[in-house]
Amino acid sequence: MSVAQPTPRITPRSKVSSPCVVSFDFDDTLLLTDEIKTKALMEMCAKAHPGGIGLEVVKCVTYDARKAPPGKEVTPRTIFRAVAEGLLDLGVSPPDKSGTDNLNEIAQSWGESMCKEFVSILEDTLPKEAREMPGASAVLSYLFEHGIPCYINTASPQGLVDKVVDSLGWRPWLRDILGAPGSKHENLEKIVESEKLQNPCLQLIHVGDGDNDRRAAEEIGCIFVGVAPDGVAQFEGPSYVTVTDMYDALDKLCALFHIPVPPKSKLNQSDVLSLCQNVQQN
Repeated sequence: MSVAQPTPRITPRSKVSSPCVVSFDFDDTLLLTDEIKTKALMEMCAKAHPGGIGLEVVKCVTYDARKAPPGKEVTPRTIFRAVAEGLLDLGVSPPDKSGTDNLNEIAQSWGESMCKEFVSILEDTLPKEAREMPGASAVLSYLFEHGIPCYINTASPQGLVDKVVDSLGWRPWLRDILGAPGSKHENLEKIVESEKLQNPCLQLIHVGDGDNDRRAAEEIGCIFVGVAPDGVAQFEGPSYVTVTDMYDALDKLCALFHIPVPPKSKLNQSDVLSLCQNVQQN
């Protein structure tokens, strides 16, 4: 007669050394926005000059925050300021010079105007057209139900993300939403301070799809979970673990937080033990 082997028991670590807070990037981590944002950006640049110069200018502008070099701030405000400067350099005049001949002031005003229109377009289109990353609602609601504080930490404008999150009905599951003008590193520092984390390198997890997410986690010293929908990680440095979507992330986060995994989880007990041992070693 065969005897069933007992399931290995995971011994929880002390409260001080266990992960207890999670920070999520927003764009293409929780909500699939890249195509919509890129389309709106190109339409704005095309509109800036009917002759197509705007589209040529934006090719020279860093507009993907995920791939920006270290120390490079990339937000809608910086993008459109750079586009305005490029257009002015090519002799293109803005619709309204705001009564000044100072090129810096003109670039600032023109960039702000384009940025404001861009954000307005996204406030209208994202709630209607953007799809959530598979499992986004599931991970936020499940972690909330198990007492895990969840934050959104994004390079997108604070007001835009607030409106989109409210339209999606995610607000009750979140401790807070932290967006631009704060950087992801600064936002992680705010989380550490707000949650009074004594050991963020073990207590805080940041989940994101860009190398800027990885760098922010590295700078603050916390655990990084990389999102790679195609299963191929393209980060310039190490991620603690890579996931393909938020269902996958939920499984891994449950193991790290020592809470029950969902019934349909594909994570087995050896995976759980391996994840936890890696945290202790790192």
